[in-house]
Amino acid sequence: MSAGGHFAYSQARLQARLGQSTDPADLQRVHAARDLAGFISAVRTTPQRRYATRLTPGLDAHELERHLRYEWVTLVDEVARWQPAPWQEAIRWLRWLPYLP
Repeated sequence: MSAGGHFAYSQARLQARLGQSTDPADLQRVHAARDLAGFISAVRTTPQRRYATRLTPGLDAHELERHLRYEWVTLVDEVARWQPAPWQEAIRWLRWLPYLP
């Protein structure tokens, strides 16, 4: 199989995921939120709702960050599974990005 064939599956998955972008009206509603509860509620009406399922308004900043990092690691692992085996560990390295200064 050619190198391009190895990445065809992951490319199709990534394009499908990126195709679920938030429309401008949703973004405007999210940006207009005046507090964390409103922000979380607005995000949950967008295609990005999967990243806000564990968020609640009562969380402090450290807990929010921990949950968002968890979502990031989960997403990186998911994307890594779509890649050809020789590339999976390289993609998984991206887990560490939120911890860099």
